[in-house]
Amino acid sequence: MTRAKGPDRFVSARIGVPDLDASVAFYQTYVGLELVKNEGDRAFLRAGLPHHALELVHRPGIPKAEVAAITFATGKRDVLENRRESVAKLGYDVRPLSEGTAAYCADGFAVTGPNGLEWEFVHGYYEYVEPPFLVSTPDRIMHPFVRTDDYGATLQLATDGFGLQISDYVEDAMTFLRCEDRYHHSLALLKGSEFRIQHFSFIVADFDHLMRARARAQSHGITIKTDLVKHSGSTTIAFYLLEEAHGPEIELSYGHRRFSEEDHETAEPRRLASGARTEFDLWRESDSDWRGLH
Repeated sequence: MTRAKGPDRFVSARIGVPDLDASVAFYQTYVGLELVKNEGDRAFLRAGLPHHALELVHRPGIPKAEVAAITFATGKRDVLENRRESVAKLGYDVRPLSEGTAAYCADGFAVTGPNGLEWEFVHGYYEYVEPPFLVSTPDRIMHPFVRTDDYGATLQLATDGFGLQISDYVEDAMTFLRCEDRYHHSLALLKGSEFRIQHFSFIVADFDHLMRARARAQSHGITIKTDLVKHSGSTTIAFYLLEEAHGPEIELSYGHRRFSEEDHETAEPRRLASGARTEFDLWRESDSDWRGLH
């Protein structure tokens, strides 16, 4: 029996920001995104070929940035229609796309997830024929990391609804899910006592690009929330920026693990024991490393 396909990739996010021009400057300077268009009340910035990785919406008066939507994309119309049907079967109200997303794709739908976050699924997402001509720019937006107090329903929407496949479980508290592009995760879900988007991840070309971006942030006094870490699941090396006026934490990383075509179709999810190294950083010191040596 042929597996029902999911989206090819995570492609963009929509974020409300209190100062649009300041947020555009932040993402250009410290994340390396290219401004596609600034319409006055919203702006679009890209990484790689897709039309935009971020849609920033001007919302004066809010105390800090608020994530409004996440968007997944497929290049196949039959996948879109199958997923539209799957989401409806779960009882979600399937609605038209937002104006900012609909303008840059052939078709798609939106649903409101368990915590009020908008989930969009699109077909025929517009793209450019070449990446931005910038000295330092990410190759792509990779994933959102979602902390949720409605973990089970969110996981069901991601798998049974949107068709993502599970790469790893960390006990019953965290799940990493992948799209058809086979990268280890295009979505991470964490069980928590509240809902928030923990971070968005961007992938850079190599370690030198990563370290140049880190040096730029340090020299300009941008908050590095978490410095260099190595993740166990994706095998990426990363650091995290945080400026709450512009959005959640931004992970810049390189070296994201990719499944083989065979493993993508046949591998069972790993079930990992929890722990600081499993969940976040392989380089983190653990007391167990030094037992018997003191």
